[in-house]
Amino acid sequence: MTMITDTAARPFRAAGTFSAAIAYIATMRASRCTLRDINAMEDHILRDIGLTRADLMRVKVAELGSDRMAMLSRARAGGMA
Repeated sequence: MTMITDTAARPFRAAGTFSAAIAYIATMRASRCTLRDINAMEDHILRDIGLTRADLMRVKVAELGSDRMAMLSRARAGGMA
């Protein structure tokens, strides 16, 4: 038996997808700017806030889409994974 569905009943959600993509890009851009600023800090300042250059390098090479700020927070807490 073949089921026929009415596609007009389901509106296309391009606007939602587009705004989600824009929000993702904005978040990634802000994350990159923050990482650039943190990377410019001197080593003793990084130690004061509980980070090392190695933590920054691990975050820098993390896969696309990972939450880099959460990674830095875990590093500060002592559990970089």
